[in-house]
Amino acid sequence: MVANAVTLQAEAVLIEWRRRTSGELTRISVAHARPIGRFDGWRMAMPVTILAATKVLETTPTAAD
Repeated sequence: MVANAVTLQAEAVLIEWRRRTSGELTRISVAHARPIGRFDGWRMAMPVTILAATKVLETTPTAAD
């Protein structure tokens, strides 16, 4: 499962979900070069917080077990 958040409220949901289960939180930020007069500067986009988690499948015993 992968879930993305850009608001504080959505990020809080991902943090709580991770606290109760598992997963890896990653925050990615991107900046774009934009003109500032005769020069260029970096303008930040909103950071995105990503939760990546893998569901562990429970196996049922088989006759061989």
